[in-house]
This record gives sequence, structure tokens and C-alpha cells, in this order.
Amino acid sequence: MSGSFPFSSAPQPFRRSHMTRYPRSGRKTAFHLLLGLALVLIPTSQASAQDAAAVFNRGMAHYHNGNYEAAQAAFREVVSLAPEQVEAYALLNESQDALLELMVAGGEFESFAREILASAATTSREAVRDLDAAADETEGCFDDSYEVRAQTIFSLTMKYGPFASVALIKELASQKESRRLAALYALTRMGSEITQPLLAATWSSNADVRSGAALALGQMGDPRAMARLTDMATRDESGAVRVLAGKLARPGQAAEMYLAQGWAYLLNDSVMGLSSAENYGASWVTDGVGVMPIDMPESLVGLEAAKRCFLRASELGNPSASIGLAQAYAAEITVLQGLIADGNDDLESVMIAQSTSALTLPLTVLEAGLVEATKRKAIGTARTLVGLLDGGSSTSIEALKTALREGTPSLRYAAAQALAGFGVADPGVVNALAEAASMDALRVVHLMDDQDRRAMDLSEGLTSFGIAVIRSTDAAGGYINMHRSVMVDAFVIADPLPDFFARRVVAEIRKDARFADTPILVMGNKNTGDIDGAEVLGSVSASDIVDGFGPLGAEREGYLATAAAAASSLAKMAGDHTEAVRPVVTVMAGIIGREDAVSIPAMFILGRAGAKPEVASLVAVLGESSRSKEARVAAAKALAILVDRTGASVPVEVIESAMSEGHVELARACARILGAAGEAHRPALVVPE
Repeated sequence: MSGSFPFSSAPQPFRRSHMTRYPRSGRKTAFHLLLGLALVLIPTSQASAQDAAAVFNRGMAHYHNGNYEAAQAAFREVVSLAPEQVEAYALLNESQDALLELMVAGGEFESFAREILASAATTSREAVRDLDAAADETEGCFDDSYEVRAQTIFSLTMKYGPFASVALIKELASQKESRRLAALYALTRMGSEITQPLLAATWSSNADVRSGAALALGQMGDPRAMARLTDMATRDESGAVRVLAGKLARPGQAAEMYLAQGWAYLLNDSVMGLSSAENYGASWVTDGVGVMPIDMPESLVGLEAAKRCFLRASELGNPSASIGLAQAYAAEITVLQGLIADGNDDLESVMIAQSTSALTLPLTVLEAGLVEATKRKAIGTARTLVGLLDGGSSTSIEALKTALREGTPSLRYAAAQALAGFGVADPGVVNALAEAASMDALRVVHLMDDQDRRAMDLSEGLTSFGIAVIRSTDAAGGYINMHRSVMVDAFVIADPLPDFFARRVVAEIRKDARFADTPILVMGNKNTGDIDGAEVLGSVSASDIVDGFGPLGAEREGYLATAAAAASSLAKMAGDHTEAVRPVVTVMAGIIGREDAVSIPAMFILGRAGAKPEVASLVAVLGESSRSKEARVAAAKALAILVDRTGASVPVEVIESAMSEGHVELARACARILGAAGEAHRPALVVPE
């Protein structure tokens, strides 16, 4: 069988990150030189590189002499020279120890070192993927001299990795037998990094390419090729290829081998999976005769390989393959969601395509995939499968209940959300939703101030915004708090502190990569001056801090989304199954001070299922003028329902005050409260002019 399935697909644009290559134990791998030796194989612009290096060396001399300002100035000059990437690569080659020293120093020194490293890494990624340059050098593999051939094979492997195989695989279709044999010889000497391109080549439309790729895989002895070789031994359209593959294959069923290989890729098995040394952010497909790389994020490459194995196993009739396929799709969708949350918006269409394809699998397959993913604690995969089942057939309820019982919190929340959509309102679902609705992306401010009155006033102001304050009276305590914290939204530092000046504290904070972009406000005095990496103010208010907050970040935005969705599900449940939500009324009363997306559904629940003690909570929201009109209207509507149900009394003056603010919807809701409470009628007459 020579069709392009499953190693052909339409190219998609991706943003990708580079992964370091490491040798893989247990396989034949090409020997890799150390970085310094590999670098010299790449040509550089010597004049520019020497200019940058000279300025860099001058900066290091200043740095070692303790003249940090002069050192920083020199390093800024290096950056201003805007050296080409290959020049940065050369600088990295010559100055690895010095750059490491600057990384440890932190601050602007670390930023400079990282910029050089990033530029050099970009060069490495681009150079290794230069197919035209690799093709030009490939000609050395056909030279009459054995020494030239050997040197070329070594050089190709070192400089281009699997991308060096593209031109050689194309040569397997050459009309000249000598070139075919020379290409085959070179491929067998390039190590397991070219296993994936060779596997793709076995789907070529050219029988010579398929047989050459099979022979190379057999010679290399990579066990991951056995499923494909066994498949070719019985199904390739060429009799000669079938005979050759039969000599290389192992006894067994190809469908079962594909299934096992798919799981090895999916679970990143240490022997049969895809190693980081082979992962260049490219998935290999046939382009007809030869092969081509399709760029994709490195975190997807192994999953894509798994998916293709499961697809082929399913095509060959293995009934279990579709369950693995469902989990491969879900794992890819999960990874894509994370990449999109990190700003890779161009992957949105890719994620939609994967989700759509996954939904074409039978519901029973998605359900079985969910049960299996839950049992093996693949939380991200299981959560995505829950999302795929949400809104489907009610037959999915048992699989969702398995996730609800056995899952970690995030999986339980997702399962509860889906079950609520099916109308399930048992205590397990209600309690999980209440727990999810309580998730809070709390803002956290670290305050270092030894003046109690000032610190207390600022803390109270921040607390009124719903912000947590962690205070220390000196820098030492502040450092301890900082290292214990996962998330900090801002630092506020008094200058001076009992043990350090603020300048020193700011420098220490910036050494921690977690807080490289966290706002730092310094409450300074006339001697403070400017501080790199911080804003110096004479006094700091809560508003100053709140205005400087950055975005919450994908993880904490996810907390809010989960809480809002859970609160909305409970609100719907309160309308359909009021008694089911009564046990979580107290929890709902505790979250009505939150964001509108969380608090408005919670207030609806209090109106439907709350009792007299909840009146005070709703009145507090209604009377708080700083809350949004939407939240206050929701509080008033819930209060009217609660009063009508329970006969509770209300503070009339608060109701009348809100009623007179001139907001029509708020006034109507307040009037309804007074009517429900049996207050005296407020007449309104139409008086003719």
C-alpha cells in the first residue's frame, strides 16, 4: 500500500520553541560534538563579530573590576550593534563562561546574557533547517573518495540532523543505481534522528524510495519501525517491497504493533517514544516521492506520531485503537489550549480543527477514552474529553461520574459542570460546583514597611479592593515571603528599611525570574533617587497599586472562568432543583463580594434557596455604591424573592436610598422588595398641568 495515509497532511503555520538535543540511550545515535566545535561549522561575519566581541570583553573587564555602570554601558553597546544572529552565535562560542557568570549576576546583566543566548538559539534553529544548504552539501555523499563521503555524512548529521535526510531520500528514486546505493549508505550512517523521516518515506508513491527507506530502517534496527515494516510486508502494492519488508519485519500483527507504538509515543516511553534529541518541532510527511517537514510546536510532535499510529491501527481493524485516538486528540487539544493562552493566537484554527475531528468519533469511544484517561491520571486529557462530551448524549453520564469520583479538583469541576448540563443535581455534583465557584484569582501584594500606621492604612485600602496583603517590617522578612510565594502582583517597599535600602531590595527581587515583570513601587524620600526596575513615589495609595497591575495570566483567568461557569450552573440548578442547592447557600453568601460573573449567579441562588440570615448579605451589596449597577440590581431582585419566600424584614431606609438614585431598573427592583415586605404603598399620581 503506497498511499500517503497517514504520513501526509496540509502544512500549517506554527510558532515553535527549540528543544536541546541529547543522545538517546538504547539506540544507534549519531555522535554530537560539543557546542563550541559545532559552532565553527557555521560561517560568520568576522569583522562584526570581532567588534561585538571587543566591546563585550571590555564590559566583562569593567564587571570584574566592580565598575558595574561602565559594564552595563558596554553591554548595552553590544546590543546596540545589533549583531547578526551568526555573530551572536560566534560570541556565544567564545564567551560561554562569561555569559553564564552574567546570568548568575541577575538584573540587567542577566537580561543582556539572555538576549545573546536567544539570538544564538534562533540561528541554530534556522541553520539546522536549511534544506537548500543541506542539499548542496549532500553531493559530497556521492564523491569517489571514501574520505570525502565519510566527512560529508558526518558534517550533514552534525549540522542538519534529520533535515539532512530530505535530499538523500529523494535520491533513492534516482535512475542511477550508484547514487541510490550511496544515498542508502549515507542514510544508514546518520542515526536514529532520521527514523521519523524514513518512516514517512515508506509511504512514498515510488517503490524504490519505499524499499530504500525500509532497508535503511532495518539496517538501523530501530524497534519503532517494526509496525510499519510488518505492515509493508503484507500490504505494500509492490511485490519486491513486500519481500524485502518481510525479511526485515518481526512476526506479529501490524495492527497490534501500531497500537503499542501509538501508546509509546503518547506516553513518551523512554525507549519506544520520541526523544527530545529527535524533536526539532517538525512532523514528517511524504510529498509524493520524497518527504518534507511540517512545522509544529515541539510539544505536539510526539502526540501527532501517536495519532497516526492509532489511525493506522484502526484502519487495520484494531478495535481498541479508537480509544487511544480519542486520547491523542484530547492531549493535542489540551496542549494547543495552553499555547493559545500563552499568546499563540495563530493556533486557534488548528485547535478548532482537532476538536472538530475528535467530535466525529463515536460518543462511546470518547466515553471510554475519558474513563481510561481518568484512571491513568491524565488530567489535562481527561478534562478535554469531558468538554467534548459536554452537551452530547446522556449516555455519557456514567463516564462523567467516573471522572467526578476519581478526578483531581480541576477534573471534578469539569465533570460536575458537564453533569449539571445533563440535569444531574445529586450532592456530589452540587458540592463540586460550589467548590469550583469558590475558586478565586486573588491579587496579592507584598508590602515591606516598618511604619505600622502607614502600612495599616495601605493594607486597609488594598483589602477594600479585594486584594490580599502580605506584610513584613524589614527586607529579610520580605525575602522570606517572596521565596514562599507563587504569585505576586506587586511589591511595595519603603525606603529605607531597617536592614537594607530599597535599591538593594529591588535588585534582589529582580534576580528571581518569576518577578522579572512584576511592578515594584518604592515609597521614597529626598535621598532615594531613581531606581532601575522600580517606580519611586513620595507616597503610595491603593489606587496607585491597582492601576499598575498587569493581566492576571492564563492560569488565574482560568480560575475566574471556572468559578463563573460553576456559579451559573448552580444558579440554573436553583431554578430547576431548589432543594438540591440549599446545602451550599452559605458558600454562595461568601462569594457575592466577588466579580459580577461569579456574584450575580450566587445572588440569584440566595434569592431562590436562601433563608433569613442571607438578607444582610444581599442588603450589603445593594447598599454598596461602588458595586456595579448590574450587581446591585441582581442583589435587589434576589432580595425581593427571598423576602417574598421567607417574610424576612428589610432595612427600608437602605432600599429607599437605592430606589432614589435615578437608575430605572434598580428603582423597580427596590420597589418590588418593598412590595414583598408589605411596606406601605408609595402612591404616584399623574398630575395634569
